[in-house]
Amino acid sequence: MKKFFKMLPSVDSLLKNEELKKIIDLAGRDLGKKTIKKYLATYRNRILETGAEPDLKQLISDIKTSLVKKSGKSLKRVINCSGVILHTNLGRAPFGKYMLDEISETISGYCNLEYDLQKGKRGHRDTHINEIITEICGAERVAIVNNNAAAVFLILHTLACGKEVIVSRGELVEIGGSFRIPDIMRSSGAKLTEVGTTNRTGIADYENAITENTGLILKVHQSNYFIGGFTEEASLKELAELGKRKHIPFVYDIGSGLINRPENLKIDDEPDVKSALRYGADLVCFSGDKLLCGPQAGIIVGKEKYIEKILRSPLMRVLRVGKMTYAALQTSFDLYKNEAKLLKENPAFAFLNRTGEEINLIAENLSEKLTKNGIKNYVVKTKGKCGGGTLPAVNLDSRAVKLDCFQDNRTEPSQEYLFHEYLRTNDFPVVAVLKEGNIYFDMLAVDSDETDILVDVICNWFNRQNQDAK
Repeated sequence: MKKFFKMLPSVDSLLKNEELKKIIDLAGRDLGKKTIKKYLATYRNRILETGAEPDLKQLISDIKTSLVKKSGKSLKRVINCSGVILHTNLGRAPFGKYMLDEISETISGYCNLEYDLQKGKRGHRDTHINEIITEICGAERVAIVNNNAAAVFLILHTLACGKEVIVSRGELVEIGGSFRIPDIMRSSGAKLTEVGTTNRTGIADYENAITENTGLILKVHQSNYFIGGFTEEASLKELAELGKRKHIPFVYDIGSGLINRPENLKIDDEPDVKSALRYGADLVCFSGDKLLCGPQAGIIVGKEKYIEKILRSPLMRVLRVGKMTYAALQTSFDLYKNEAKLLKENPAFAFLNRTGEEINLIAENLSEKLTKNGIKNYVVKTKGKCGGGTLPAVNLDSRAVKLDCFQDNRTEPSQEYLFHEYLRTNDFPVVAVLKEGNIYFDMLAVDSDETDILVDVICNWFNRQNQDAK
């Protein structure tokens, strides 16, 4: 056993090993040294436990694999073949080339984030987007924080801390990441007053709940589900008029970030910011990284007297955003000046506007390329979703390429799962649909120029399987 311990190389010799040298230079000497020590200790323990001769080639391979994994970037571009446009786990809205080109000049060097170029002295960061957002939304003022949950929290804490906030029972929502309206309200210091029932809440329910301690009326958009059948819902106009008559602010958490309603867009009855303000909401808050297709942000628009209170809150410093967010928001809202450009350059709108025939062309293109490489497949009709807490009732016509390569060899049913894992973990990750043992590549949110990458990724797997079989 002693001779086996002596067979293990020293840390210094492994640091100089030709096979490891390149990856150690990439990962850094400190990480390389730490990883080598870790695996040498593992192999010593293995000798003690088994008494077996160490496999030195495997030792080097283990060190190399570990360093490759640690030195690579964890956050990567992914090809989204899930059939969901605003996939919450895939970063929600993609920026798109136009957005990146527009903001790169601003953020690649210094910028006047808090410097007034006209006056030559310190300025305010919100001035860069206040004018364009108020103009597009029809608001008096705007405040920007780091996400919509923060926006809701800040509104409640500023305007209703220690007071009652009236909300319909049918709107006490939970979205991804365990964001629950009651929990946010409790943390803000506001007191929840539930009214109505899950399926029916009329204006009288709100009015009967008002007391001397009512701080605001809150409406929350049911962004990731919908209730149908025997239902009743107080209208925005009714709620706004009630708030005005009782001198209580009416706040609408829209969430989805639909600013207005472009013609011919598949948005069903999704509420929009501009209409909500026009109907009389005092404040509207929404996300920046959903249908707006901008950065993660919580955007609060509405009456100046309420926004001013929010901007003066010490929490604004805690929740404020930086130059990248302002630059991206500036570009996102600028697109609303030209509807044709908006529908083309806002990736979410571009995907939503695709017809089944357009998606079919992309699917057929991928299918033909795979067939030429000997991979059996066919195109199927599917139904996609907008996702991201938007348009929950809308099913979008889509097409997917379904692989038919695993049917001939049912002795290895795990191959589909191994392939699905490979797609996620290879150098260019692909998120596809694994359903009932079948792999689907849904083309709803896939750009035409991504099909060649998909072909390479898919073919690499099957080429490797064929080589292993030999």
